[in-house]
Amino acid sequence: MFHYMQLQDWLYNYRLKPGIYNSYRGMVHRAFFIHEHESACKVLDEHYSELQNFYSAFFPDLKNFSYTTFLNLIE
Repeated sequence: MFHYMQLQDWLYNYRLKPGIYNSYRGMVHRAFFIHEHESACKVLDEHYSELQNFYSAFFPDLKNFSYTTFLNLIE
């Protein structure tokens, strides 16, 4: 799986809605309990601004934590 993530640059493509939609489509193919992706796309569209606010509040803390953890690991 990592090979395809790297080859198709999944993390970079998650920054835009089409990349997220594509990941939803992929989950339909890999998870037997997920039968469609349209409802997830609809929820994303309906709550995008709110989710963006949560992301903007959370990501700086995540970035700082990750960097601090990285520095501790390489000591």
